[in-house]
Amino acid sequence: MVTSSGVAGPALAPETPLAGLRVVELGDDLVAYCGRLLASLGADVVLVEPPPGCDRRRSAEHVGGACAAAFAWFHTGKRSVVIDVEGELGRERFRALVASADVLLDGGPPDRLSRWSCSGDELRTRNPRLVVASVTPFGRCGPYSEYRWAESVLFAMGGMMNLAGNPGEPPVTAPGAQATVVGGAQAAFGILVALKVAEETGRGQDVEVSVQEAFAAQENVVSSFSGDGWRGERTGSQHRVAVPGRIYPCVDGFVHLFVSPVQRGAWDRLLEWMGSSAGVLRDPSWAVPRYRRANVEQVDEVVAAWTRGWRKAELYEEAQRRHIPCAPVNTMLDYASDPQVISRDFFFQAVGGDYRYAAPVLVADGRRRGAEHAAPRLDDGCPLQGNEDRWWAGPPVDVASEG
Repeated sequence: MVTSSGVAGPALAPETPLAGLRVVELGDDLVAYCGRLLASLGADVVLVEPPPGCDRRRSAEHVGGACAAAFAWFHTGKRSVVIDVEGELGRERFRALVASADVLLDGGPPDRLSRWSCSGDELRTRNPRLVVASVTPFGRCGPYSEYRWAESVLFAMGGMMNLAGNPGEPPVTAPGAQATVVGGAQAAFGILVALKVAEETGRGQDVEVSVQEAFAAQENVVSSFSGDGWRGERTGSQHRVAVPGRIYPCVDGFVHLFVSPVQRGAWDRLLEWMGSSAGVLRDPSWAVPRYRRANVEQVDEVVAAWTRGWRKAELYEEAQRRHIPCAPVNTMLDYASDPQVISRDFFFQAVGGDYRYAAPVLVADGRRRGAEHAAPRLDDGCPLQGNEDRWWAGPPVDVASEG
């Protein structure tokens, strides 16, 4: 595809790698991103919601704004059906729905499916190839298995929060829905592996992801601790070795400037660029990386005074010209208008949607997944009950509740 910039970006793929895959998602934040990934690859994902709608939908309706945008993004490409699984009639309809599915996504308490007599083993008596994927805060067993969760709780107990923030200050949490994204991505990977096994053996599996473990697996902190006892520490934006190697202020925002000891000549190129603003840093002693690291505060003071006189885009462009690693700290508006992002057609308008969405990041053979439909309205269409071999995208079917 040739974009408005005249640069060839990834084309939209008319075919989808997971076309024909049937996924039932029990509406819960912990599996929302996993379902979104599978839908973006072509799977037919049906979001099962309780009669009032799932929690994220209700937040979107009551709060609007960012909550509404988050619901729209996490559920783009899915369909919705309302089933009261707490009632026996609704439970039987849920079983019928899953009987024609390839995957069941569950983000509820560890005992929920068993309590409904819908565990993986029970459901596979009717659908032997079914893959049941559970994403839980702390795992399906262990002393924390019944604990409830929040983003900050999982970020803290997964060990990541201890590393986030400035030295000598309290740790800080991460923005956005990190638990949903980290746990969901791991679950999607596990599902694809389990589907391969089901294809080869004819038997589905139970896939389990603990978000606490998924967070811990994102960094090398656990392996470093087991290897040499390193406990990790908060360093803010400061790199452990490179100096300068942190975020510095500009006239209109911030940049991340990075001069590593392994970048031959980078320190000399920086001094040449700074000119008289380098001041004391021109002394030969500062050319030694260990000396700069031991006196990082003095380096930062001089460099920050210099960067404050630049606009971040201009400083970034000049740093690239001089082969000095530097990146602007983009706002969302900066990112959306970035020529690299535009050239790759990363944003698209979903059919029937009010927002422009981020496209699936996977590009295979130069092709992206084609346009998707927007997040579903409540109970907007579902597989036809009573005919498990047929999945239907027509008018909604009344499967709401018992009685």
